Amino acid sequence: MPTGKKEGRLASRRFWPYEPARTMLIAVLVLVILLAAWGLLRELLHFDKVEAGWVLLGIFALTLLPIVLLLLEGIGAAGGSVEIGQVKVALTDAAGAQTLVLAPPNVAPNTVIADSGSQRIIEGLRRAGTSKIVVVSLQDGHAWWESRLLILCVGAVRLGQPQVIVFTATRQNRPDQFVGWAHPNEIRDRLLGANADFGAAHDTAMGLSAAARQMHALGTDITQSPRVSNKRYIVYPGVAGFLNPFLEEQMLADALAAGENDSHREISLSRLKDLLNPVLRKGYVDRTDPDAEWFRKALRSNEEYLAITDAGTYVGLMTRAEVVTEVLLALASTKR
Repeated sequence: MPTGKKEGRLASRRFWPYEPARTMLIAVLVLVILLAAWGLLRELLHFDKVEAGWVLLGIFALTLLPIVLLLLEGIGAAGGSVEIGQVKVALTDAAGAQTLVLAPPNVAPNTVIADSGSQRIIEGLRRAGTSKIVVVSLQDGHAWWESRLLILCVGAVRLGQPQVIVFTATRQNRPDQFVGWAHPNEIRDRLLGANADFGAAHDTAMGLSAAARQMHALGTDITQSPRVSNKRYIVYPGVAGFLNPFLEEQMLADALAAGENDSHREISLSRLKDLLNPVLRKGYVDRTDPDAEWFRKALRSNEEYLAITDAGTYVGLMTRAEVVTEVLLALASTKR
């Protein structure tokens, strides 16, 4: 493009003079510079007691400023409107392209926690070992027990994955409707706080697991500890000498089995809200939302993650940065 034409086009812009690619580069540079400046000032001026969350929130907002200005420029260039419908579809498609990992529900009624049902939870943890987000489908309220959810969350916290658990349920005969999401440690703590038996079982399981791991590390025969020796089938479930990689979770399943009462521990939609309402995040954007409402929610959400839904059906979960990036890319493609 001739220099004169390029300069004229940039000069005609009202909000932001740069193209999407350069805007993204500027946003990244702003983020790096601000984080470096904050780290330096924190050391030099001894800002150790300053609430870092608010500072990081301000840095994130300033980082997004070039992107917001570019979006405003796009709206202005389109005469006050953009092809929001295309942007909605693009964001929904991007969310749907994520790998969907479903945690397995209970095996069947009339089974107890220590049987093959716990094996499915362990298998779910194994499959989710590299996944940041896992979906728990409550279905009609008979698919999950609180005890199984506790095992899943305890394992997720110990292993570091998954980092987020999304809940869906059947509503008005429509399956897979988005309910909310939370971090595993939050769910674990809420479950333990709501049930004293869970707390006792958890403490017992973690104590036995710690003892078994210590004895294994020291090369001590576990028969020297009667309590641990009684759980040999859990400590060494396969080849002798190879410690159970899911020791804590299966110890917990075993400890929970004694007090398992399926009929009173199913997780319905109302029960989930009773248990997790303080930590359950419910922010979402739906493809069927009115354009103005959709655009506002997509860009102004203050939650760490935002659910993408289609007529209420869960499609995917994206970080705020991912949402803004996808919206920006979609807007840029509509200008071609």
